[in-house]
Amino acid sequence: SGIPGIHNLLDTTFFEIRFDTASSVMSVKQRIYQLSGTPPQHQALTLRNQAGDAVAAVSGDDSPLGLFCPPDAAEGYTLDCRDTNPHSMAANGGLQDLSRVEKYEMADHVYDEREDSVRNWKRKLAEDPEVQAKIAARKAAADAQREKLEQAASAVAVGDRCEIVGGNRGTVRFVGDIPELKPGVWVGIELDEPVGRHSGEAKGRQVFECAPRCGLFLRPTQAKFGEYPPVDDLDLDSEDEL
Repeated sequence: SGIPGIHNLLDTTFFEIRFDTASSVMSVKQRIYQLSGTPPQHQALTLRNQAGDAVAAVSGDDSPLGLFCPPDAAEGYTLDCRDTNPHSMAANGGLQDLSRVEKYEMADHVYDEREDSVRNWKRKLAEDPEVQAKIAARKAAADAQREKLEQAASAVAVGDRCEIVGGNRGTVRFVGDIPELKPGVWVGIELDEPVGRHSGEAKGRQVFECAPRCGLFLRPTQAKFGEYPPVDDLDLDSEDEL
């Protein structure tokens, strides 16, 4: 409960701050001072209803705020603060318009000479043989992984049957890179049973068509490809039938 406040020069409504009607007018003004920087002697307070109409001029520092409020004041009423100081720092967006704030600018050559700059830190990394060795090792590992994926994918074709972890089987519907996913070759599989993750979409783009929850994207090294007929088509012994 309580009444939120509005400040005329700050173009702000303090919905999160609510003034207790039992508080004195001076304590309310002190709270507004902490929020807006407008001293109590330069605050003209007006209570307004839901339509924004003035209900009462709030005055008398020792008076309780509730003295000026009708019983339903907490429902949609606001306390309007008008800054009467003609030299207020908040005037003309002084406390909100960042374009009016003088900014420090450093010449590029001065920044380039600083030892504690991000540019200098990056320059040192580029000249550090240990760091460069780690970068080269990561690149070599990534290249090797991509070559491994491409080699595995070269033996896979659309229409091939496959089996994934857990014994689920399906048919290859796509082989190649997918820009929406991480770099490298992907295999799109239409599973025989609805135990997948999608219907052949990759982040909203349709890569291949299949029934709901029958689609799955895997790396070519994450499945086995070959003669894997649908489970229903397997010849089962009578004792294995349910």
